[in-house]
Amino acid sequence: MHKQGPPRHLPGQTESKNPALGKNRDKEARKEIPQIPQIEILTKCVTQQQSPSTKILQINLQKTISATDNLKTAIVDHKIDIIIAQEPYVYNGTISGTPQSWAKWSSKNKKAVILAPLNISPVVLTPKENAVAIKINLNKKPCTIVSAYSSPLEEVEHTLQDIQDYINEIQGEDYIIGADLNGQHYNWGYSYTSPRGRAIDHLIGSCRAMLLNTEDAPPSFYHPNGTVGRPDLSVSSAPLASNIEWKILKDETMSDHKYILMNITLNRQTTTFQRFKTKYGGHRKLRHNLNLQSQALITKLKECTTKEELETAFTEVHQDLIDICKKSYKIKKQELLKPPTWWTPTLETEKKKLCALRRREQRQARSNGTTARTIYNREKSKLRKKIKRTKTSAWQKFCTEETNPYGRHYKAAFRKGSFPQISSSNKQEGERNWNLPQQSWTAYIQQWIPLQQTSQIRHQSLIYPSPTKRKSPSLRWNRQYYPAANLL
Repeated sequence: MHKQGPPRHLPGQTESKNPALGKNRDKEARKEIPQIPQIEILTKCVTQQQSPSTKILQINLQKTISATDNLKTAIVDHKIDIIIAQEPYVYNGTISGTPQSWAKWSSKNKKAVILAPLNISPVVLTPKENAVAIKINLNKKPCTIVSAYSSPLEEVEHTLQDIQDYINEIQGEDYIIGADLNGQHYNWGYSYTSPRGRAIDHLIGSCRAMLLNTEDAPPSFYHPNGTVGRPDLSVSSAPLASNIEWKILKDETMSDHKYILMNITLNRQTTTFQRFKTKYGGHRKLRHNLNLQSQALITKLKECTTKEELETAFTEVHQDLIDICKKSYKIKKQELLKPPTWWTPTLETEKKKLCALRRREQRQARSNGTTARTIYNREKSKLRKKIKRTKTSAWQKFCTEETNPYGRHYKAAFRKGSFPQISSSNKQEGERNWNLPQQSWTAYIQQWIPLQQTSQIRHQSLIYPSPTKRKSPSLRWNRQYYPAANLL
């Protein structure tokens, strides 16, 4: 049998003969010592704000980079807090083009994604194959936000099952679902009901949820051939539906789908950690303020005799150091809703013209909208190319004007994934040194490419099939395009 050891005592206490009395004294002693949560250590370095509402934007990005770039301007124009998106732009297996100051969570197939700024600290639920969900606090109550997508070429039951699993996990909590399920039903504006729409409506009814789409709302999908649809659905729990304002925006999205704005009129608390400007001076003031209180801080730590007193003193010293930094440095402004620097007034003007063409095309769709539709599609294609060229030229100008090769442009491109190369003077023995003289390079090339082979390559000429289908001159084997051959 397990032997019970002697009762534990705090330092400075005498052992009691009565075990029960000793335990009671231990409990009273622990109550006298204040228990400080770990969160209070950084209370003075955290800024908490109350937002009267939360704006959620829903959009299908159509897998295009132009729609993703245009999304950045919509965030600033409408002051969006959370984005529910489907079919984002994916490059090399990762979702690209989203704002760098925003966090993103995607489903396993990367067809549903949720974006949120860094001042929102949600609880991320386990992503499903066709859906993803996060949990935030609205009016001091948890609320789950779900993004889902189902392709018209796939079975909708798999996506509906993922949504049903999320609803079962939250167990009666509020939720908002933004999904592109490609289903047709009378309840959200279609003139007929499809089997997919019937399955979606059955899920909404079985969960006792509320459909936020209205029957008189304009279509949320415009195909280039002139057909319209309402595949984008917004669903919420019944208690939360009365606090949501749902509408379709008229902005140009550079996608076939339109923006859907959901404004939740409930308080939401945001937490932001303060950052100090240490690059532009203030160090002398910091040393002066620190010397004035250093002795008192050291004395406070030396007087501790127990672990609990040391934790309390450490918290107080930490808070005093934060106050000293606030007196010495300025606080950085964290702009979460910052427009892209490459977006010019010319692009904004072209975008407004395109919106006018789209409205004209919608008015003439019933009568003779073929000409207006053709003009709209042509101008939309031109604007996409212009956005791409403007973004590329702005990035090229930004890199050209930077004097430091590892400056802001290097950090923006690689972030923390790549580090500058070590210079030749700082290299250790055994490492490669690429700053070699010309003779070393010649010997290195001759080692891997024999001189006879290089002479053959030097005089080799390509035979083109015809003058009209001539290949790019960059494929020629000559000294101009291969400078390494000049070393031989």
